[in-house]
Amino acid sequence: MDNQMIDIDEMLANEAQTNIEEGKDKVSLEGVPTEYNISEINADYEYIFSGKAMIERELLHYSSRKTVRMVLVAGPFESGKTTLMVMMYHLFREGLNQKIMFKGSRTMKGFWERSEKLLLNSGNKKPKVDRTPRAAQDLFLNLELTNENGQAQNLIFTDISGELFSDQDFLKDLPDYYLDSKNIILVMDGAAMGDALKRRVTAHEIKIMADNLLKYGIMTKNTNLQVVCTKMDRVIRRNDNTECEQYINKKYKEMKETYGQHVAHMNLQLVSALNLDDEAECKNLERIIEKCMEKDYVQQEIKKTYRRDLNRYFERYGLRE
Repeated sequence: MDNQMIDIDEMLANEAQTNIEEGKDKVSLEGVPTEYNISEINADYEYIFSGKAMIERELLHYSSRKTVRMVLVAGPFESGKTTLMVMMYHLFREGLNQKIMFKGSRTMKGFWERSEKLLLNSGNKKPKVDRTPRAAQDLFLNLELTNENGQAQNLIFTDISGELFSDQDFLKDLPDYYLDSKNIILVMDGAAMGDALKRRVTAHEIKIMADNLLKYGIMTKNTNLQVVCTKMDRVIRRNDNTECEQYINKKYKEMKETYGQHVAHMNLQLVSALNLDDEAECKNLERIIEKCMEKDYVQQEIKKTYRRDLNRYFERYGLRE
């Protein structure tokens, strides 16, 4: 694959990212005085994206012009959800992708803002990603990608505070675009799972979260569920790393026995997202993205039992003629 490294300085040079590919509308001249410059009035106008994480209104606008694939990223507080999403972007920024080509992103600044403290020039002794505010319930990050078969996908990753996925009041009132999710990444904190004093609580938090996703129709028979255990570099450095990995695999096996029959597909990924200098870690990240881009896992013989005729807001619109 040719070098796909993103020139971030060029991409961030502008104050806003303009959608230059979509259909353009002409400004009506009806009732406009003739003394105005007609050539200026008749100019095309386009929707401007800020480049930051999209809010719901921007997502609806974007999805009315492009087919999107939602990826719900769920996990407890500080489990590594935002870091995982940021490093998926940095995989392409550093040109370390092997199978998937980067096409663009409407949220370039959103990724960049979340990754500033990861960089060496941030001055931080340890890499850090700011936590997602609890009040933030409608932030979305976008990656436009093409797989090795030339098929394009617009992935939309949710960036929601981890505590909210254990909040039943929040889950009961989720917008309909979360229901019957085709792709869910359930993030498990590997560092906590490797700690004998924290592992039981961590495993219990993941179970509660999975139970809630199932209970409220977010995770269904149509869901491709990826359980991603993050921060594995901390596990590997432990003296009892073999025992820790065995415990993680044991808990995943228990999860698969409990939830495997309720989803279309389920798998485990062990990652250390920050280790992009490791070729194996780059492949792990790319494999997670690749799974999100695969065809729907819904089995034709299985009839949807939850909201069978569900019409999401962003599926109600079509491209303008």
